[in-house]
Parts: sequence; C-alpha cells; structure tokens
Amino acid sequence: MTAGKYAVTFSIGYETTFGEELWVLGSIPELGEWKEYKYKLFWGDNHCWQTQEPILVDDPYFEYK
Repeated sequence: MTAGKYAVTFSIGYETTFGEELWVLGSIPELGEWKEYKYKLFWGDNHCWQTQEPILVDDPYFEYK
C-alpha cells in the first residue's frame, strides 16, 4: 500500500422526487464515521447523482452507504 491521499468520486443512478437529497455516509472521517452526513451528492442528467469534486482520503479501504 502506498502512503498518500486517494481521490474518491461517487456517481449513482437513482430517481428521486423533487426536494429529496442523496448523501454518502461511511466509516472514515471524511464520510462522517457513520455518525453524521457530511458528503452530499448533486443531481445531474438522467437522475445521476454525483460528487462535485473528489474527496481526498488517507485510507483506500473504507465502507460506505
């Protein structure tokens, strides 16, 4: 494993109703450590929710939902 930062992006196809939001929650501090929603996804064409910018993480192994 190489030390350094890893750039992570999310892209999820999911149809919602107007006003709903999608967030990513995970096991690392950048994703709230399962305790708080810190990373919001943004709606795009064809109901594709995605990150606006990559998040930088120290550990390449983590869980999310």
